[in-house]
Amino acid sequence: MHNITRFPAGRVRIIFFTLVFLFISLPIKSRANCIQKSPVTAMPIYYDASDALNFSGFSSFSETTLYPGTFTCTMPAWGIIGGKNSVDNSSPYTQQTIYLKFPGDAYVSLDINNLSPQETHPDVGTNKGSDIDANFTITLKLMKTVPTKNVMVVNGDIARINPVVIAQDSTGLTVLQNIARMISDFAYFVFNWTWPTHNYDIYYKPLMIRFVKRVTTCSFDDDNKTIVMNDINMSSLIAGENAKKLFTLNFSCAGQVYGATSRAMSAYLSSTNILPTDNTTLISPAPGSATGVGIRIQKVTSATPIKFSASTTDIGDATPLFAYAAQEQVPTKLTIPMFAWYYVYNRRQLSSGPVRTTAVVNFVYD
Repeated sequence: MHNITRFPAGRVRIIFFTLVFLFISLPIKSRANCIQKSPVTAMPIYYDASDALNFSGFSSFSETTLYPGTFTCTMPAWGIIGGKNSVDNSSPYTQQTIYLKFPGDAYVSLDINNLSPQETHPDVGTNKGSDIDANFTITLKLMKTVPTKNVMVVNGDIARINPVVIAQDSTGLTVLQNIARMISDFAYFVFNWTWPTHNYDIYYKPLMIRFVKRVTTCSFDDDNKTIVMNDINMSSLIAGENAKKLFTLNFSCAGQVYGATSRAMSAYLSSTNILPTDNTTLISPAPGSATGVGIRIQKVTSATPIKFSASTTDIGDATPLFAYAAQEQVPTKLTIPMFAWYYVYNRRQLSSGPVRTTAVVNFVYD
C-alpha cells in the first residue's frame, strides 16, 4: 500500500498565486531589443486650456507623438513569441486619471484616450522615430469637486507632465506584463512626481498645460449716475404724495467659469448721508436744504425700501442689490429696476428747499 500525501487546500492556493506573481513581474527586468543610448524627449505639446475650461469646463483635442531621429533594434532572441521586435506606445493616463491643482484651488483632470497604434514591430537595424508615432486624444475637465488621490500641485499657471506618452521596447512581453510595468511606474510617479527611467525606454512625449482660473468681477455701468426727482410742494408731501421716480442700475459681470461665478459676490449701497435713526432714509446735509424730508429707494421687485450701510467695506445689514453664491449662474449684464421717492420722516421739522444726497455702489467678494 502506498502512502498518499495530502496538501491542505490553502497551500495549493498560495503556490498558485506565487507562480502568477512571478510570471507577471520577472519579465520587467528583461533586456531591451530596441534601444537608444538614452531615452529621447520629443518636442513637448503646449496647450492653453484657459478659455475652453473657463467657458465650458471641458476640452478634448488630438495630438501625435512626433518622435524625432532614429533608434536601433537588434535581432530578437530565439524563442521570442512571434519572432519579431515590438515597441509599445503607452500612457499612464489611459488607466489612471491625474488631477492638476492650479492656483486658486482649480482642479483639472487629465485623461488620455484613443492611443493608436499601441504596438509596432520595427525592423532589425536603424529605424526612424516617425515609424512608431502614435495618435492620441487628450481630455481635460475642470472639476467641481476636490479629488482625493493622484493630485499634482502646479506651481504657477503651467503644468509640465513628462511623459504623457512613452515608447518602450516590449519585445517578448505579454499585454499583462506591459500593464504591470506601467502600473509600477505610475505608482513611483505619484509618490515622486518624476518618471522613472529604464534601459528599455526609447521616447518620451511631454505635455505642457496652461490654465488660469477666471475670477468673476462685476462693475457698475452707470458711474456718476444722477437721478433727478420731480419738484413737489409741501402741501402735497403732507397729503401723502411722494413724486415716485423710476430708474435702473446697470452692471456688467465678467470672468465667469462656464457661465457661473468663481466666487460668492454681492453689491450694496453705502452713504454718509443716512438718517441717524433710520438706515432706509437718505437726507440732504448741505446748508439751506429741506428738512424733515429725505429720499428712500426701493427695488421694483421688493415690498420694502432698501437699507444703506454707512461703510464702503462692510455691508452690515444693508440690503444687497444682488447676491450670488459661488458656482451660481450669473449673466454678463444685470439691470435692476428701482424707484426713489420723497419720504417725510418729521412733519414738525418739514421745510422747503432742495434735497440732494448721494450713495455709492460697493461690491463684496468672498
